[in-house]
Amino acid sequence: MNSLSLQFLVILIGLTFTVLIFGFLFSNGTNVKQSYIAIDGTKFSSEKDCDEYNLLFKRLGSIFDKDDRSSQSSKNRNLGINPLFFVKLTEEGFSEFNILIKYKNDFIKFAELLNIEDNDAEA
Repeated sequence: MNSLSLQFLVILIGLTFTVLIFGFLFSNGTNVKQSYIAIDGTKFSSEKDCDEYNLLFKRLGSIFDKDDRSSQSSKNRNLGINPLFFVKLTEEGFSEFNILIKYKNDFIKFAELLNIEDNDAEA
């Protein structure tokens, strides 16, 4: 092969790959995906995930609001969770092993609240 045909072949292959790459980039960029927005503005790609998040947010969102926490303390007692557990969870942490063990049952009850499938079956 002479150098002119080799140059033509290299240019043709380069243009083909360039067209394919741009075609791929622009075809993926134009697909508009449905997004779902939760109560607090968090975005989700599936409606199921968004609904689960909203349910958990309604159930547990007040735990992280200091002003609302005092009014939630009686509600938390009804759930069987010690209100001080949420203070430890959100502010102080569990820096010592004995404190972690002290709140073991509260962790279990909190984990049960986070499990949406089990809670939906009970409702």
